[in-house]
Amino acid sequence: MTAVEKGNTGLVGDGAPGGVDGSSFPPDLLHLARERTAAGKLDAGYPEHLEAAWGILSGEENRGKRASLMQQFATALAGCGDGEVALEVLRTRVVPVFRGSGDDRATSVALGIVGDILEHHGEREAALALFRGELMPLLERQPEARPRAVIQGRVAGILGYLGRSGEALTLLREEVLPIYEELELVRERAATLGQIATLLQGSGQPVEALHLLRDEALPAFRSVGDRHAQAVIQSQMAGILEQGGSVEEALELWRDEVMPAYESLGDRRSWLVALGRAADLLLALGDWEEALVLLREKGVPVTEALGERRQWAVLQSKVAHVLFRQGRGDEALALLRDQVAPIFAEQGEWRARMLVLDQAATILLDRGRLPEAMDCYRREVLPAADELGDHLFAATTLGQMAELSERLGELGEALRLRSEEQLSRFERLEDWGAVAHTLLLTVRLRLMSGAVTPESLAISQGELRRALELNRKIGRLEGIAVVGDFLGRLLVLTGGSREAREVWGEAQAAFRGLHREEDAGRIATQLASLGAGA
Repeated sequence: MTAVEKGNTGLVGDGAPGGVDGSSFPPDLLHLARERTAAGKLDAGYPEHLEAAWGILSGEENRGKRASLMQQFATALAGCGDGEVALEVLRTRVVPVFRGSGDDRATSVALGIVGDILEHHGEREAALALFRGELMPLLERQPEARPRAVIQGRVAGILGYLGRSGEALTLLREEVLPIYEELELVRERAATLGQIATLLQGSGQPVEALHLLRDEALPAFRSVGDRHAQAVIQSQMAGILEQGGSVEEALELWRDEVMPAYESLGDRRSWLVALGRAADLLLALGDWEEALVLLREKGVPVTEALGERRQWAVLQSKVAHVLFRQGRGDEALALLRDQVAPIFAEQGEWRARMLVLDQAATILLDRGRLPEAMDCYRREVLPAADELGDHLFAATTLGQMAELSERLGELGEALRLRSEEQLSRFERLEDWGAVAHTLLLTVRLRLMSGAVTPESLAISQGELRRALELNRKIGRLEGIAVVGDFLGRLLVLTGGSREAREVWGEAQAAFRGLHREEDAGRIATQLASLGAGA
């Protein structure tokens, strides 16, 4: 039950006190309007305006006008975050009145707002059902074609989001585009072409998407002088080129077309996004100097002027990457630890903070400050990954910690990290290839970290048998070859020659499958050493 229902405001039944036919605005809704005004979410005087207008529009002849006023109020509530109340008001006070009066146009507008709110709240299936089941039948009875095209475009957008790209493409090509072409609506047609290109790209057809954007959508927006739309289309083109490996061409678009367009339009936030993408491509190309100039001399000052602290931190993390690549590790480390990480924490961007601290640990490793790097992983990075539930990042971090422990000569700790912590994360992820590899590394560490005993050999053989079985399960030849080779050698030490012959034979076949003839020959020598009767 919603707050409105609890307040008994007469939402059901037009004749109820405070209902559509009442002379006073519903008291609980008026109270809500006053609360939102006090919170600064509605303009001062808005509640008084509602009450006064409602009183003026008394009488049956103004019933539709009161419904329009309630619709305006519902839209304002939705903007305040009161989506549930707004939906209830629209569904029980507005749509029934317009439907009852036979006003299809007004009913269509109200249903469109309901669909907007549903989409905004992530209820896309409900929005889809409303657009198709309620709104489109009304629009089909009306002479204007453009509203039908608009809603069908919305439907296609939802279908695309739900993974039903084929349906969405058919709808756009067969229903929406013909209407815009017939009405000679150049801008709307070009926007639809952009929507089609997005679906094509997501469906694994980047060449077709790029052709549509470059040869049709972009010229259309140029013909109507829409510079903002041109920049959006060129951004989309750059993304496709980047995805396809045409990094230099993508960079040229971001730097020479998109950035100047947004700068001339005064859209500094979009300009910053384009700058970030251009900087990423410069980094990918190894052009450290130009990337640093773009970030530090152009991007960072704009984030400071806009007060965009999060974006400032994002750009500075890229600056730190450049500094590290230039051999200025201490400068990069200070920037990450003292300035970037605290801002991400302040913004509640815990994943971003974790990645920054992981970057800091990498720099510490590069500088040879191994204990500090281990402390950073143990106290900062690993707890953050576990708290975020990112088992893969946690497992990767534990692998780095285990390698670092080996470098520090702490083989027992490295073994503990592999066998007790990293392994359990990979098992939770059901990443059986990673589990098998971790078991192999665990065995190697166990045999390196102390005297080889019958007990340690038995444990290690059991772990290798499990690793071999997992590699068989996923069909990983590399794992079958390496684990089988290792297991065979341990079996020979404990007199298990018969099993050793079996796993070595399997390993030899796997090496041959990998075209590693030298390793296959080595296994053949090992098999020969067992003797014919083994």
